[in-house]
Amino acid sequence: MTAEPKSHAREFPAELEFFDGTRVTLPADCRVGRHPGSEVRLEGERVSREHARIRRGRDGRFTVSDLGSSNGTWVNGERIQHEVFLHDGDVLGIGNHRLVFRGPCLTPVGADTTNTEITETPKVSWLLAADISGFARLCQRLDSVALSQVLTSWRDWCIAAIRPSGGRLNKQMGDGLLFYWFNDQASPREIARTLDALAAQQASGEPPFRVCLHHVDSGAVTLERHQGVDELFGSPVNFLFRMDDVAKALSVPVLLTAEAAGAIRCPDRVVEIRPQTVADFPGTHRFFRWNFPAAGGLPLNPDATRDVRT
Repeated sequence: MTAEPKSHAREFPAELEFFDGTRVTLPADCRVGRHPGSEVRLEGERVSREHARIRRGRDGRFTVSDLGSSNGTWVNGERIQHEVFLHDGDVLGIGNHRLVFRGPCLTPVGADTTNTEITETPKVSWLLAADISGFARLCQRLDSVALSQVLTSWRDWCIAAIRPSGGRLNKQMGDGLLFYWFNDQASPREIARTLDALAAQQASGEPPFRVCLHHVDSGAVTLERHQGVDELFGSPVNFLFRMDDVAKALSVPVLLTAEAAGAIRCPDRVVEIRPQTVADFPGTHRFFRWNFPAAGGLPLNPDATRDVRT
């Protein structure tokens, strides 16, 4: 009897991303902690000498486990009690450090490897942008340390609010965050709960921020990996960024496109505003604001009844 060959996933690099954008490539078996021999060495009194272990399994997926640290290892705001799988965009809390896991795109054995640096993933259906309001004023009011703490806390909270519905962080652009969902990854009800969670944070915490939600046709946006960096491609991504200008001009806390308002299937939760023009996109476009009943509805700028050119 001849033993069958074992199947191994192609090995794409995985990385840990620090708050300043620095990335560290992870080996197949990585120790994280204060110990001088750690593959990822972190400083800080809340970091144990041997704090956590990140390793790649035979299927190519990465896991993280706590090594009996005093302050625990956290994933997306939850303290882990056992070894758990890591997904691209997961936020690891180790001591006072917040590290974003950037995971691999896996190619099955036998697949065409002509373009090994570009691996296409499933199509994207939802796009969400969160952007801090009055960021320039915030920079003037806070010193660099306090500003960094505010940005980190805000980003981690947004990730924690969006992760339960399957949303993933694509990138952070200074004061803005871009999230996405794959096709059929989240139900309309889950997306609605995500908007409620974000609206609750808007009503109760700092910094103030805006949210824009867009639903796109299958295939209109793709996520590809170029030299280890994930990129979203497609006209809807550009539209989402331009749409934020409309939300800013009208002071609408949570703004939805007509496509998103229809796909979320909550007619009693969306309120249509006057059609707006969007820079670089001809004609006018229908938009809706999200009605957050727990706060009695967030205030809408009276100018939302007029047309604003951005």
